[in-house]
Amino acid sequence: MRVDQKVADGRRGTGTTNHCVHGKAASLEEVLDWRPFDYYTIQTSIPAPMLAPVRMTMELAETPGGTRLTHYIVPGPGAGQSLLFRAIRGEFRRRMADGMSGLVELLAQTPSAAPATRSG
Repeated sequence: MRVDQKVADGRRGTGTTNHCVHGKAASLEEVLDWRPFDYYTIQTSIPAPMLAPVRMTMELAETPGGTRLTHYIVPGPGAGQSLLFRAIRGEFRRRMADGMSGLVELLAQTPSAAPATRSG
């Protein structure tokens, strides 16, 4: 896996673009809305024939045991895009679950750091 990132001012945020490569598949992502510690929204291409880019929002919520991540996905406009997205939804969910499992494993191997805090 590889991620190439372009940022305007050296910090990730609205306008940042990523080129994510997962084996033979690649996607282009653009950050549309960036609210650290609350949520972020991206528009991303999914490597599937004829599927328009989708919008995804990742929402973070503090829980007694850590953080809950809720993932919202909206397909491109039009009934055809909704049908195409429904056709690949199961595979997309599987890949997202695999990615999240990998992230959990990586975080488990990372030495603990002081918890992040909100400012302002």
